[in-house]
Amino acid sequence: MLTLWPKFSLIDKITKINVFRLKPMQKITLGARVVGDGGKVFESHAHFIATKHGQVDVCREPSVGGSYRGVSAMGLLWSMKPSPGQRKGIRLTKSDVTKPYRVVLDCFDGHTDPQEASSLQPLSSNTFEKGYMANGVKRIPVREGRIRGTLFLPPGDGPFSGVVDLFGAAGGLVEFRASLLASHGFATLALAYLGYEDQPLVPSSINLDYFEEAANWLTSHPKVLPHGIGMHAISYGSWIALLMASYQIASIKAIVAISPLVIAFLLPFQLKGRVSDIIPMNESRVLSSEKGSIWRFAQPTDIDYINPRTASKYSAITPVENINCPVMLVSGTDDLNVPTDFTVKFIIDRLKENGKEHLCTNLSYPQAGHLIEPPYSPLCDFSFSKSTKEGYGYPYLAWGGEAVAHARAQEDCWPKILHFLRKHLQQDRKSMKEK
Repeated sequence: MLTLWPKFSLIDKITKINVFRLKPMQKITLGARVVGDGGKVFESHAHFIATKHGQVDVCREPSVGGSYRGVSAMGLLWSMKPSPGQRKGIRLTKSDVTKPYRVVLDCFDGHTDPQEASSLQPLSSNTFEKGYMANGVKRIPVREGRIRGTLFLPPGDGPFSGVVDLFGAAGGLVEFRASLLASHGFATLALAYLGYEDQPLVPSSINLDYFEEAANWLTSHPKVLPHGIGMHAISYGSWIALLMASYQIASIKAIVAISPLVIAFLLPFQLKGRVSDIIPMNESRVLSSEKGSIWRFAQPTDIDYINPRTASKYSAITPVENINCPVMLVSGTDDLNVPTDFTVKFIIDRLKENGKEHLCTNLSYPQAGHLIEPPYSPLCDFSFSKSTKEGYGYPYLAWGGEAVAHARAQEDCWPKILHFLRKHLQQDRKSMKEK
């Protein structure tokens, strides 16, 4: 008998998996399978040995082989990989967040690989669902002026702490993080800015006026606490978030910058009609690997000689020393896309030189890669990239990361991110109650 509880939960919560009525010390295999949006199939399996009472509790018993080893309650999720025969470079991401993933779990006798023995009949089967939207979360498409995105509102009357969620240079409208943040109480705007509707995938510059418009719109929303919002961003999006705080664009009260950037190297940014400088990457240092192109060594890092006090007003280098709000940096040492070791040190040093080191929280994870996502998301160490293929001729990008270390990083940083945002964004709620 294979039992699962709860049958539905958010992606960042644990589903308890138990097997009963086995023989003492019986060897079994648990196989998990999910069909993602677009028909992408991901699978995993783990080997267990039943206790003397004929039971397996995945939260307590170690996997002795298969897709992962050791004790991990959600190991069958984070260790998933694409099933054989599928297109190279696929990634398990949720495009329709209103519908959860349906995970099929099978229990087989003995230690085996379900992929290699597809004719095996399971002893027992069951299903559970993992989603990004809690019951009661509202999804509202946003088309206000130039703004393109989706607003997710938590259940209840509010007002709520507001957050703008930005992804990287892949383009499109990505909603899974914003809907999950809303499920944890934040009014979150998933903001598109590349390759969505009337937005070009490779524009001539990144117009910060657009992000100011979006931030001001969210700040003034009747369901959002006034006086400022947070920004939760990764990679190229983190560069934009840091730029906004550095130039004091809109009222930004807290930033979470995952795998951050600080240099305009692909595109310049534009502010109030003026276009910034750019320090182009050295394409001769883009490395090729069997999984994709490695960009981290091609990006400019030799910029210590530039004095921020004498640089042009719109320098290619983000003037992070001007930031006055709390910043949380999240990075992995095995990031193959961004030189985060340089970037993180640069941000910390510049803040420290200006007496602002107290504003910075640094979470650095050994052997984690670039795409640090919510807990139990499978590692994506490389993927197809439409934007870099179209604009720069690199169809596959290597992201890096060792599966176990990356999974631990995701599980560790997510609650810290939520705590950081609550701490610095809910002060308005306290002041409103005092009034």
